[in-house]
Amino acid sequence: MVRFIYFLVLLLMTLPFYGQERAYHTRKKKAIAFYEEAQQGFARGDLNRTQNLLRQALGKDDSFDEAIVLLHQVLLRSNQPEAAAEWIALKETELTSAFANQLKIDQSYYHFSDGAYAEAQNWMGQVALDGLKDDEMAGVKHLKANIDFSLKQVQQSREIHFETLPEPLNMWTQQYFPSVFGDDHLVFTVRDRTGRGDEDLFISWKKEVGWSEPASISDKINSQQNEGTASISADGKTIVFTSCNRPNNMGSCDLYITYQEQGHWKTPELLNENVNSIHWDSQPSLSSDGRVLFFVSKRPGGVGGQDIYRSEWANGQWQPAQNLGKPINTPFDDVSPVILNERATLIYASKGNRSMGGFDLFQSEWKDGNWQKPIHLGYPINNAYDQVGYSISHSGWAYFSSEQPDGRILLSRFRYPQELLPEPVAPLNPILRFLNARTKTPIIKEILVEEGGVVRRENGPFLKWEPGKTGDFTVYADGFEKQNITDMPAAGDTTEVGLMPVSFDESILQEPIFFGFDDAELSPAAQAKLDPLAHYMRKQNHFLFEIQGHTDGVGTDAYNEKLSRMRAEKVKAYLLKKNVSKENLVIRAYGKSRMLSKSYESWRQSENRRVEIVIKRSLTK
Repeated sequence: MVRFIYFLVLLLMTLPFYGQERAYHTRKKKAIAFYEEAQQGFARGDLNRTQNLLRQALGKDDSFDEAIVLLHQVLLRSNQPEAAAEWIALKETELTSAFANQLKIDQSYYHFSDGAYAEAQNWMGQVALDGLKDDEMAGVKHLKANIDFSLKQVQQSREIHFETLPEPLNMWTQQYFPSVFGDDHLVFTVRDRTGRGDEDLFISWKKEVGWSEPASISDKINSQQNEGTASISADGKTIVFTSCNRPNNMGSCDLYITYQEQGHWKTPELLNENVNSIHWDSQPSLSSDGRVLFFVSKRPGGVGGQDIYRSEWANGQWQPAQNLGKPINTPFDDVSPVILNERATLIYASKGNRSMGGFDLFQSEWKDGNWQKPIHLGYPINNAYDQVGYSISHSGWAYFSSEQPDGRILLSRFRYPQELLPEPVAPLNPILRFLNARTKTPIIKEILVEEGGVVRRENGPFLKWEPGKTGDFTVYADGFEKQNITDMPAAGDTTEVGLMPVSFDESILQEPIFFGFDDAELSPAAQAKLDPLAHYMRKQNHFLFEIQGHTDGVGTDAYNEKLSRMRAEKVKAYLLKKNVSKENLVIRAYGKSRMLSKSYESWRQSENRRVEIVIKRSLTK
């Protein structure tokens, strides 16, 4: 891929010298015909035919400048730099200064793109600068500065040990864009050229020794379309990933989110227009608490090329994405964001800053309301090839993927240098993250906070702890029990709070309140059952409780309806005496319409003479 991009650049650089709208540096029509056919072959990548045609053109005119330059490019594109250098030595004296310069610039760029910086510098030193036009001079100065910069980075090389991840990882042709969570567990993208050839997400767990065999993350996430470039929250329960060409996509590739429920991933949801656009959107990076999303988009209105954007979860939804602007984004491509250190450190790849070739990694800190000037991460983290798709674990491992000479893409890692680790930012307010205590999924609804008799509403699943607060308040949500918060979390931490969901219209008693035959008096045993229930009702006073009276099958419907109401009234009166609010209680008389047993044996009939209590609905609206 690097070579392909490189030769597109070369072709664009040289077009002014041999474009068909200019007069060629030859009058031989046959030479021109061979040359123009060679141009078409070069554009198609048919290098053998291109070279044959160029040699035929040069056979007609051996000083045909445009043909000499294009043959030099063919040799470079065929990875024959020595032959290309010999060609320069053979033809240099026959070329005008502009064409001779072009050969040397191309030779220098080739070696720069391959990481042979000293060789690139040698060729750059042979360029006759006084023969360059202003726009050519700007390009040469940029390349020369990158070569000098790269040589300096190599001289200041850090001691870093790269390791390719062992089996059973790297079992496919291509695996890339790892996202790390928990104790160095990985989610990554797989493209298996021997199979369907589409992209899917796989997961592997770091064990005490080695790794678990990678498995498809979920049939609800992976499909016949491409799914990849994912980011998983630190707790491993939220994933944002890229999917292309799904039926409901806004653009070609869009971002989706899904949550884990009882160990299984839910059906992914397409993020709305606050995040996605009709243009290409990809490469997400979630903050560890899952509240801030960075991603890359090609949408118009940015700084240029691919830009990095940011959206934050607030008021119950993802807010409209904001372009990070300068100095992060440049007129060139800026991609592959990684967010660290309480969202105050950004690592990303860019082609718009001083470079060692391709995409280089940079790091920027958020200070005083602005992103600071990006710092190049140096050699050997950066080199002549593209550095994209990084993820850094809490334990200090940087995971990434690298292309091999045979075309395979493998997962690797290295210890992130201590001197590059960001300084801890000033502690953020602690954050509470509310989960369903049974399913462990985020509660995406209003969280009610009750303190000192005052109730305020916040959008879940997150709640920032107010400065100076010491604890002792109550939180709840529609359909969930109240819970007291008494201990303040550590500064800057995100603490999970599990709220217990309730089941409406189901009895909250372990067993019913039973009554004697034709009786509505509460026995001491019944009162003992109601005492702890009264305590629960006083605490969970955001529910409406229905007290349901029942009878056996003896007697008329009218008599049994009256008797069941009397039983319910007795229970209500007892609960009121125990300071349960009357606003929380309603009664309903079912008579004999809901008997548990229709047997007329006396011991069976006793099961029907009862009161049940259910939670009817929430009073939070």
